Amino acid sequence: MLIDQNVNTFRKKRGERLSRWLDARAEELGRPLNIIDVGGRELYWDNVELKNVAKIDIFNLSNDELDYASEETTPKGETQFRSLIGNGCALTDITDGAYDVYHSNSVIEHVGDWCNVERFVNEARRVAPAGWMQTPAWEFPIEPHLRQPFIHWFSRPLQRKFMRKPEWMPNPSVSERRTYIEDINLLSRVEMIALFPGADLWTERFFGFPKSYVSSWTAA
Repeated sequence: MLIDQNVNTFRKKRGERLSRWLDARAEELGRPLNIIDVGGRELYWDNVELKNVAKIDIFNLSNDELDYASEETTPKGETQFRSLIGNGCALTDITDGAYDVYHSNSVIEHVGDWCNVERFVNEARRVAPAGWMQTPAWEFPIEPHLRQPFIHWFSRPLQRKFMRKPEWMPNPSVSERRTYIEDINLLSRVEMIALFPGADLWTERFFGFPKSYVSSWTAA
């Protein structure tokens, strides 16, 4: 319960910060924003003020993920949100600068190896001149997906051996465990700086430990 309360507090503060950042981008352009949200959920935007947002296109990998997203949706108007299918590492149907703002929250750590991470970032910076990307911090001692201390600092075989079973995976095989573990690739501060040269990096902290990073960039 305490973890959930802290998570909600961080989300609220992050939403307030994102709201101010979006307002500044809209003021620069002199009009409401067109946003691409990769790997997102409509419910996430409940914490964000959208008065300066014209539309948000939410891209996920498959129809299954779109269906999952719709189950968590709080309707805000048919014209403001669209759910679409697309791969954040290869947004081939989207032209350069098609959106005003790129956004993703806790997605980059799930796209695969370092080559895919770089592709994900390159696509983010291609499709919009400004962007906001959040990811959990590798340095935080509790792994956020398993809510288990220190395990993400171990080798993959040790992570697989000692991982706590998710509720939806009561008796996972070795293969299922390894697949789950390899879907998570947390990034460090140094890596975020390397991926986003010249961008602003905001560090959320909890008891002094980096809990997550937000990299934001603008056309300037």
